[in-house]
Amino acid sequence: MEHIYWIHDGLVGGRPGPNLISWNLSDLKDGGIRAILSVNDGELVHVEDLNVLGIDYLCAPLSENAPPREGDIEICLESLRVGFEFVTKNREMGRKTLVHCRQGRDRTGMFLAYCNYKQFDVSPEHAIKQVKKVRSDALAADGWDRFTLQDPTIER
Repeated sequence: MEHIYWIHDGLVGGRPGPNLISWNLSDLKDGGIRAILSVNDGELVHVEDLNVLGIDYLCAPLSENAPPREGDIEICLESLRVGFEFVTKNREMGRKTLVHCRQGRDRTGMFLAYCNYKQFDVSPEHAIKQVKKVRSDALAADGWDRFTLQDPTIER
């Protein structure tokens, strides 16, 4: 469970992906992780290994551009919606979900802020602040903090 930072209810957490810091799937399962959401391309995530362990998986990639480019909002909106449905389904079953991108910082931070925003009906600024409280370097890539605040990137 090393490298995981948890937000609010301990059912959703972020971390760097296995393409930056390797992970042991058995350790994750022993720590209660029952679902994994890749908000990058899922590099080095082996779905067949997840299936064997009974870990649910979804890949809903957000844009990797820094700074964000025209059209990135639309890409992110769809992935945020789909990913949030996945996390919500798992949360309702009491299942912990691990969210990751490569560094577990910008795309993961955006997604976790979106979760806070949607679940707790807080302002985008407050949602981001909550994520930065547990991962101080979240949304640090060029333009990602402003990008996360843009309408309609974070919408209800």
